[in-house]
Amino acid sequence: MTPDLMEAGAQRYDKAHAATETGMTESGGRSAGYGRVARAGEVDTTHGRILYLENVNVSFDGFKAINGLNLDIAP
Repeated sequence: MTPDLMEAGAQRYDKAHAATETGMTESGGRSAGYGRVARAGEVDTTHGRILYLENVNVSFDGFKAINGLNLDIAP
């Protein structure tokens, strides 16, 4: 990467960062992305469920170990 490209990228970053802090973005200061930082050691429950299973069937050589299991684990 050339120095002029690096400088242009740094300027764009600074401009976007300043716009975010002042609320002068296209989305009015709101975050338009769905991304978020994953934190080590924490369970992400922003979507509302930790685990959701529906109609699970498990069999071993014809023996039905699980038949029609529904499981919903919420925070």
